[in-house]
Amino acid sequence: MFVLNGLSKLAPNGKMAIIQNGSPLFSGDAGSGSSEIRKYILENDWLDCIVQLSTDMFMNTGISTYIWICTKNKPAYKEGKVRFIDASHCYEARRKSIGTKRNDITDRCRELIVKAYVITMC
Repeated sequence: MFVLNGLSKLAPNGKMAIIQNGSPLFSGDAGSGSSEIRKYILENDWLDCIVQLSTDMFMNTGISTYIWICTKNKPAYKEGKVRFIDASHCYEARRKSIGTKRNDITDRCRELIVKAYVITMC
């Protein structure tokens, strides 16, 4: 629902990124609400890229997280395609944990993720 809310506010040529856990990728049986939302996003070709981050990035949860990058204005050469970037090993362990938050994305990690995204745009 968060993705749909963001997409509803997105300009016709807009792009957005939203961080989610893995559940929206696979939860819900065919025909369920979650499944229908995924189907709607894919049928409209709004999902551009999914970036997998490491676990232990957020306080009080050890779940894997994903950045969904959505656009309403895909160029023709990217139509019907969704890119995946595995950045699950791109982190630095914290010197001191904050609850279950044990990993940080460093500036270098951000640069690598952005570079992978930009390179795969071609």
